[in-house]
Amino acid sequence: MLIVVTTFGFANVIDDTRFAGVTMTVRARYTGASREVKVMRYNLSNDGVSTGGLLLLSVVAALLILTACEHRDEALKTPSGARAEPVVTAEDYRRAERFLPASKPRYVLNDSISAQWIGAEDRFWYKRQLPDGGKEFVTVDAASGEKQPSFDHAKIAATLSSLGEEEFTATDLPFDSFDFNDEGGISFQTGDGFYRCDAEGCQSADPPTPPFGAGHTPSPDGKWAVYWKDNDLWLKSADGEFDRALTTDGEEAWGYGTQIGTSTSYVTVERLGDGHAPQVKWSPDSRRILTQRVDERGVKPLSIIEHAPRDGSLRPRTHTMRYAFAGDEVRPQGSFVVFNIPDGQRTDVDYPEIDLAFQTLTGPQSMEVWWREDSGGFGFVHRKPYARGYSIHRVDLKSGAVSTDFDRATERTSSPAFSAPMPPQVRELGDGSLIYWSDESGWGHLYRTTPQGQPLRLTAGAWNVYSIVRVDEEAGRVYFFGSQPEADGNPYFIFLYGVSVDGTGLEKLTPEQATRGGSMIAMLFGDAGVFSPSGEYFIDSWSETTKPGRTELRDVDGNLVTVLEAADISPLERGGFVPPAPFTVTAADGETTLYGTLFFPSDFEPEKSYPIIDSIYPGPQIYRDFHDFSGSLFHNFMPQALAEVGFIVVTVDGRGTPGRSRDFHFPGEGNLLDKAGYLEDHVAAIEQLAQRNGYIDLHRVGIYGWSGGGYASTHAIFSFPDFFNVAVSGAGNHDPRTYIPVWGESYLGRESDGFYEGGSNAHLAENLQGKLFLIHGALDDNVHPANTYAVVDALIRANKDFDLLILPNANHKLGDDLPYFVRRQWDYFVTHLLGAEPPEGYAVGQGAENSPG
Repeated sequence: MLIVVTTFGFANVIDDTRFAGVTMTVRARYTGASREVKVMRYNLSNDGVSTGGLLLLSVVAALLILTACEHRDEALKTPSGARAEPVVTAEDYRRAERFLPASKPRYVLNDSISAQWIGAEDRFWYKRQLPDGGKEFVTVDAASGEKQPSFDHAKIAATLSSLGEEEFTATDLPFDSFDFNDEGGISFQTGDGFYRCDAEGCQSADPPTPPFGAGHTPSPDGKWAVYWKDNDLWLKSADGEFDRALTTDGEEAWGYGTQIGTSTSYVTVERLGDGHAPQVKWSPDSRRILTQRVDERGVKPLSIIEHAPRDGSLRPRTHTMRYAFAGDEVRPQGSFVVFNIPDGQRTDVDYPEIDLAFQTLTGPQSMEVWWREDSGGFGFVHRKPYARGYSIHRVDLKSGAVSTDFDRATERTSSPAFSAPMPPQVRELGDGSLIYWSDESGWGHLYRTTPQGQPLRLTAGAWNVYSIVRVDEEAGRVYFFGSQPEADGNPYFIFLYGVSVDGTGLEKLTPEQATRGGSMIAMLFGDAGVFSPSGEYFIDSWSETTKPGRTELRDVDGNLVTVLEAADISPLERGGFVPPAPFTVTAADGETTLYGTLFFPSDFEPEKSYPIIDSIYPGPQIYRDFHDFSGSLFHNFMPQALAEVGFIVVTVDGRGTPGRSRDFHFPGEGNLLDKAGYLEDHVAAIEQLAQRNGYIDLHRVGIYGWSGGGYASTHAIFSFPDFFNVAVSGAGNHDPRTYIPVWGESYLGRESDGFYEGGSNAHLAENLQGKLFLIHGALDDNVHPANTYAVVDALIRANKDFDLLILPNANHKLGDDLPYFVRRQWDYFVTHLLGAEPPEGYAVGQGAENSPG
């Protein structure tokens, strides 16, 4: 039996019988042995449609859908009347392995470079990949653009070969990094030793011995380091002659510069690393340290169990941290303390304790706190509870005064940067003014404080500033990454801009419509390596979904100096490759344009029918589709690899994700996490793609994701059980009440607001109809395994069938278990969505070397 359901959306009501701005959605569903859905969406004329017209359109649409469904059924059958059985082979898996993240260097050459600037010179070197798998090192003079070998590769190879048993050639030298030394040669570390080379050749030498070991936080001049001992901070000199306590009142859970459990890798660092180094920030002159005394007393403990220790121990181990959940009454608090070096004189800053919802604020790389250039004071950003605004303050250590430069309180999430967990975009100028970021206009832009206390707007428009890259105070210019105005096209394309500190002279310095900065995460944190030491030149690495990477050297005005590298993807093309296809669709509201990408198998045949899988990450702190070539193909979510196994894979960013306007990020006042990147937008996108492309089988729809994507994929199959057939959910933070406060509280507010239950997955478990595969690492100290176990418990109580994989020694990043996870994910979709048998006994990680190309 065919069931047809028609729904209408009305933008305006003209009168009792006529409507304008009508969106009609028709869904047809077969009942019986198989559930199949066919959807058509129509945007009707704004001139007005009568009630009778709507009924007639509904009947016509139903007939069209019935015909389309019948034709589709015929197309999916063999001449004998049975559906053709798909076949997936080990060769398909080997082809897919080309697109695992670790495979990228073999198949895409020189799509970007890592420039190593040489001292204070406007010269740099980089490593260049060669087509035969080799490498060479190139040095560039930025002023002229001249490129030459960094050293005599053949001579280095011959010398190294003569010193040992292994033979080297000029293009397979056993190192990837080096330093120019005082002898006019180079020094480098290999797996076997340390070498110094000059005009005469290379000699084995003793490597430079760092004065401080692991667990120490050294000063900028290298003369001092701070470390922990018996819950107190200690100061040690590089020569070892000075070693004494800076504090004597440290206690368990009330220490100085400690890292907290919600730092997302607390147990991993303790278990696999050398422990946490003190979270202190040295002054530029190395004469002071700034830290926080962290009070974790009363913060509830959270334990994870190492059930199968890799060292062969039989007894499980318990690892415990103090880990605050969203909504907990007690969470870590930090108060600022400054110590003079070396006398240890202490200054307690007169400012209330700050709620630490994520990490300690005074770590060496933290941008929440910054020193004045003269080391006479510091500034910091104080984020308000529930991310409902922020304030910017400065401390003068001579007077002890704490001033407030900016204070913003909001009803919805508001951060000092592009996204709540990202570092604040604040820079202090020599004249005492501040440059800071705010989205109060509805878009994220730069402002500057003035001596009169009035904000001066530096940038404006329907686009966003992402991250400040450099401030040139002498020239009075600020350089930053920013998006493309929505009216000009893809708003996710990123450019480097410059603007004067008085708000004049805004310039786009990079012309190509593309994305840049290496990745969105790297771009958000800024990149000091973009500009030369003098600031007169910068390196522009850019690409687009269908355009492989290109790296150019430009002067500070944006003029091209030279092309450094253009990506070579011929190894990829030799094995067969169908480029991904960017697309735009309309959101479920019938108005908003969404951007995404389709990925195809390399043996794609458009006349065939393919299942479609949504590769999802729902934000709300980051978007999913990166719109660059290598990032799209080789991202950790691995969409192209999954497509190679026999699927169409889609990535799309629905409403509720950042990168565009504030109204796009927060389109309503409801439960943003429950929307999971507005899953209805994902459904609408897939429906529209299926209407346009006959090769997409809307009857077979899958979804997968990791972490927030694990949450979203489970939420999708629970919330849209008639649409999503198969879901693979990895390390999902399935309940915002059992995850770090910065996640739930930033986007849901107080627990009393009533949004948390709706944002959890367990209460929806009874809706499961399709196939669900839950995966979690037992040692995940970011998203605790309890998140998945709660869903498992709910599914059992609802008497639902599902699949579960626990990886005993995996944390949130999987590590050594990644190949097994990848194979199991492929197998699951092949079995339950494609309807085929996966290749028996295949081991991911052993096939790439034998794959085409």
